[in-house]
Amino acid sequence: MSVTRATFFLTALFLVIGATSSKGQVNLGMRMGVNSAAAAIHLSYGDSYYTGARAGLIAGIAMEFGLFGPVSVQFEPQYAQKGYKLQEDYLGNPLTVVGKLDYVEMPVLLKGTWRIGRVRAYAFCGPNPGFRSSAQVAQMFPDSTEISSVNYSVKDFDLALDAGVGLGFLVNPTTTFVADVRYSHGLVNVDNGHRGNDYRSRDLKVMLGMMFEL
Repeated sequence: MSVTRATFFLTALFLVIGATSSKGQVNLGMRMGVNSAAAAIHLSYGDSYYTGARAGLIAGIAMEFGLFGPVSVQFEPQYAQKGYKLQEDYLGNPLTVVGKLDYVEMPVLLKGTWRIGRVRAYAFCGPNPGFRSSAQVAQMFPDSTEISSVNYSVKDFDLALDAGVGLGFLVNPTTTFVADVRYSHGLVNVDNGHRGNDYRSRDLKVMLGMMFEL
């Protein structure tokens, strides 16, 4: 991950959010969930396919800043395990290949919330820049597993578009339990090779958390 790029992004983002929401409601929370991570791959010789899914962890925090009425902006720095899974044949034996691409993601989401008693229904969408922290490939043979680093072949920056819906339940006047599901559509080819291949993430994320009004 490029620390300089991430620091610059965070600083600029907080300046923008602070300027637009200095008088709005602020919520802070913690979130954790599961990422069903897959990829759309287009090979230079013409084949295209969707991979199977790698189940990965997502964990981070959420900061929500009220803008006007039911509209807010939510910033979610998080660690996300992405990648893919492939089932192949190797000399007549089954071979499972798992791409383990881990990122620090920083989704910036425009969010609309509708209040129905103690229930909060919401929808959101926005860009999700990510900075690669590690990249490995695990080849799982019937009697052994081989793991190798592929940092050299994966770009250090990814960009996706996230969209989803969720529900919240007001536990007390300042605490809300939240659960949401989102689809994350990779916009950037993260293949760093020179063979003309194209690799883009296709993730389905389910997350739970708690939000606290400050």
